[in-house]
This record gives sequence, structure tokens and C-alpha cells, in this order.
Amino acid sequence: MSCYLLEFSVGPGGARQGDVHAARDLATLRASFERRYDEDHLAYLTLWYGAVLHLWVVRDGVLAGGFDLHPMLRTGDARHDATVVALLDSLQVEQPWELFDTITDLGGLECLEAVRVVTHALDLRSRAATDPAAAAELEALEAAVSDGDVPRVPGPPCRLDLDWAAVEARLPPLREPLLRPGEPTTVTWTDATAPPPDSYLRHTDVLYLGFNDVEAGRHELEAAS
Repeated sequence: MSCYLLEFSVGPGGARQGDVHAARDLATLRASFERRYDEDHLAYLTLWYGAVLHLWVVRDGVLAGGFDLHPMLRTGDARHDATVVALLDSLQVEQPWELFDTITDLGGLECLEAVRVVTHALDLRSRAATDPAAAAELEALEAAVSDGDVPRVPGPPCRLDLDWAAVEARLPPLREPLLRPGEPTTVTWTDATAPPPDSYLRHTDVLYLGFNDVEAGRHELEAAS
């Protein structure tokens, strides 16, 4: 039986989540995903915890492939998109994540507001060597952040969602027979298609079309059409 799986999960820790959405088409998968998470929840688990965000293709009960969805996250602003990429690349290791961590922790800013501040800081940092005004502003910004007094950056709000057109462009067609509503399936894989160690697919016995909360062992089944 074939289907698509969209996993959005965080392993053991302060924000355990083992969500796996299963569907036979992208529109249903998208609706299930967007109904459950707002952009703040998506940003929090993705940028703070490095959540697994992956789309899998299941053919005859076997993972036939898939792709990471992190590169398809969009903020609506190319500058903030670059910041999100930089944060994911440096997650919990080095700058700019340390700055993001300080802003959200000491400054009390939500993740998306913190992205705006980090974008501004990275811009100042890129100009500081040749622009004395940028260097001075960067020094003042970093001092304010250290004191927990993070300045607000003017501009439109930052958002975070998936570029579903980009997802669709990469999505291969499913092979018949398709998984039916209410029908259970198990998922296996080969060495070439094995999910990462932190994927909840390694800890689930059965999945259904609809929403699967692997962490809680709960399923919300897609209704038969």
C-alpha cells in the first residue's frame, strides 16, 4: 500500500512531539499539517529544537525515498530566509544560533521576532569591517542583547511556512494500490532509505491515513470518501 508521510517531530526533551501525517495526495497532507500547527509552533520546534521535518514516499509499505523540508521553509523575505538557513546550519553550535538563543532567552522574544533581530545583526556584521556606523550599531545591539534589553527591529512581521509549490515540484507520484482510509500499514525501509536516528518512524508499529501521534500512540483517521 502506498501513501505520503509528513513527519514533524522532536525526540526526547522538553518538547517531545512524534507527529506523522499520512495522505494519498499533497492537498490532504497540507491541510492536515496546516490545521494542526501555526507559524509560531513551526518556528519554535524547527529553529529551537531542530525538529525533524521530512516528507516520505511509501510504496508497498516500504520507504521508497523522501526529502528534507527544511530548505523549503519560507518567511516571506529573502533576508530572513537566509537567516533561517544560517540558524539551521549552526543549530546549538555557533553563531548565529548563540545570538538567537540569547535573544529568545534573555530578551524574551518569540522565535519569529528573534529572526528579525538576527537578520539585522548579520547585516550589520557583514558591513562592520568597512562601515564605522554599522560597527557601532552592532556593538550597541550586542550589548543590549547581553543585558536582556533587545531592541525591536522595524519592518513587517516575519512569518514561517512551507513553500508547497516547491514541495509539489519534488513529489513523485504514488504507485497503486493506495492505502485506504481506516486501513493500517507498517513501514519498513532499506539501508538507502532509512530514516534518521531521531525519526519517530523508527518507533511506530502502525500508521493510518490521517494524523498519527506516535508519541502518544493516538490516531485521527481520515474519513472514507
